[in-house]
Amino acid sequence: MDDSTLKDMLFEIQLRIMCQTVWSELAHVLPCKYDIEMSQYFLNEVDSLYDSDENVLETLKNFIKANGEDIYAKAEERPDVLFFAQPEIVVILERLENKRFKLIEYWEKRYPVEQLEHIANAWGISL
Repeated sequence: MDDSTLKDMLFEIQLRIMCQTVWSELAHVLPCKYDIEMSQYFLNEVDSLYDSDENVLETLKNFIKANGEDIYAKAEERPDVLFFAQPEIVVILERLENKRFKLIEYWEKRYPVEQLEHIANAWGISL
């Protein structure tokens, strides 16, 4: 392994730890337990959703502070939208609002875009 590969791996680990910290703050907001495997699948390369100069932890904390109650309400109101019961919903919604096209590109590699449309519509955003 060369140095550039190691640096990328460390960044991904750091981002995951930061996201887990933010999500632990959200845990009291989510109405039910979440699927860890689903979260791990979504987080595989989640660092690509953020620019290197973005303060991810601060961005997500601010998003939770501004939207935590709404996320909780949507999770209760829309049990048909599976991701509203997942901690990664914070990343999904924040990126929908701030870097939509980057999220769509990331999403299309993992899930049908119709699922993202469903989330966006439930949140009141049009793709």
